[in-house]
Amino acid sequence: TTAGFYVFGASSGTISRTVRDETQKFSMKVFFEEGKRLFFPITGFTAIVGLIAIGVIACYILAGIAISIIITYAKAQSLTLSMFLGVFFALIGVISGFFILFGLLSLTVYGVAAIALKNSRPVAAVNETVRYLIKKPSAFWFYVLLAFLYLVFSITLSLIGLPLRAIPFIGLILTFPYQILVYALQGYAGLFVLSVAFVYYYQTEPSLQITQSEATEVTEGEN
Repeated sequence: TTAGFYVFGASSGTISRTVRDETQKFSMKVFFEEGKRLFFPITGFTAIVGLIAIGVIACYILAGIAISIIITYAKAQSLTLSMFLGVFFALIGVISGFFILFGLLSLTVYGVAAIALKNSRPVAAVNETVRYLIKKPSAFWFYVLLAFLYLVFSITLSLIGLPLRAIPFIGLILTFPYQILVYALQGYAGLFVLSVAFVYYYQTEPSLQITQSEATEVTEGEN
C-alpha cells in the first residue's frame, strides 16, 4: 500500500508538471522527486476521503435499517403500500448511491489534482474540491464519462480474452501473458484518465487560470 501511494503520487506529480508545461519530458529523477513531494499529502488526503466514505457507509446502514422498519410496519397495514415504499426507497438508494460513489471518486481525482497542481494541503484540498464540484457540476459528469469509458475498455479487454480460456491446455498458457498485457493496458488507461482529468481541472479551475495569466504577463513583460 505504501509503495502504491508513492507510485500514485509520483505519477500524479509527473503528469501535473506536463500539464503546466508541455515541454516537460519524463525522467526517473522527476518521478522520484514528485513521489517524495506528494507521498504524505496524498496519503493524508486519501485517509480523509476514506473516513468520509466510512461515514457515508455508516449512514447508509442506518438508513437501511430505518427503511426496513418502515416497510415492515407498512406491510402490516397494506401490502400495496409496502411494495410501493420498497420500490420507491430502492430507486432512491440506487440514484443516491450513484451520485455518492462517483462524487467520492471525482472528489478523490480532482482533489489529487489540486494537491499536485496547487500544492494544497489535504484538508484544504477537500474543501477546495467540494466547492469546485458544486460550482462546476460539469466536472462531475465529465469524470463519470471518463469512468464509463474506462469501464467499457476494461470489459472489452476481458471479453477478448474469453476465447483463450476455452482452448484446452494451450489456452491456459496463452492466458497468463494476455493477463499481464491486460493489466498493463488497464494501468495505461488509468493514467490516461487521470491525465485527462488533470488537464480538465487545470483548464477550469479559476485560481489556476489566474496564476497562469499572471505568469504569462510576467513572461511578456520580461520579453
